[in-house]
Amino acid sequence: MNITNFDEINEMSLEVAKELVSIGEQAIEKNDIFLLAISGGDTPKTLFSFLGSKFKNSKIWDKTVIFFVDDRCVSIRHPENNYIYAKELFFDHVSIPKENIFKMDTENQYPEIAAHEYEKQMKNFFKKRDLLENFPIPRFDLILLGIGADGHTASLFPDTYASKEEKKWIMNTPAPTTARPNLPRLTMTFPILNAGKNVIFLISKAKSKQEILNEVMNNRNDKYPASKILPKGSLNWYITKS
Repeated sequence: MNITNFDEINEMSLEVAKELVSIGEQAIEKNDIFLLAISGGDTPKTLFSFLGSKFKNSKIWDKTVIFFVDDRCVSIRHPENNYIYAKELFFDHVSIPKENIFKMDTENQYPEIAAHEYEKQMKNFFKKRDLLENFPIPRFDLILLGIGADGHTASLFPDTYASKEEKKWIMNTPAPTTARPNLPRLTMTFPILNAGKNVIFLISKAKSKQEILNEVMNNRNDKYPASKILPKGSLNWYITKS
């Protein structure tokens, strides 16, 4: 585990953007594709804005493939939808082919079906492109995560079925009682997240989450889902004070 502290979110986001592009360049050089999984929440918005402006002319975008770590089960026009602001801040400004962006079906009135279909879509993509590398599940080149004040990451909340899943890649989970917004979600599970070649946590306003961060990073308390992120590749925490 590597921990890097920053004074504020712009400084952190710029460094993560540089790291993302570097990982993308290395992945493309090796495998001719960059597999990226992105999370929602407020913290990544600054990163997405930088990727869509300062790094919009990077050569990696044509060979970048994006899946979502999680999203909220709401209309694509809803302000809490993760896809829409990623699109507006990031996707609309770079040359990622539309067919390389895999959106979760957050508008499906049956979230369990949406979860099943997203997993099926992911399996079909990885098998078709022969990207499983003799490994039973996908290995993303980079996975971006965050952490909530209740210790959740992705949409894996404490004491939920999704946080205990060991086989399924994608699950639906009910509206959390410990976090806001209080909306049902779709989420990747630990088997996918822990297969990542590189996992980066983006943490802003660390003071408000200090107790949880201490537990997760130092004590590895298993009651917090974020503690269970132990990837086969590198794990990096980027943290801002404010």
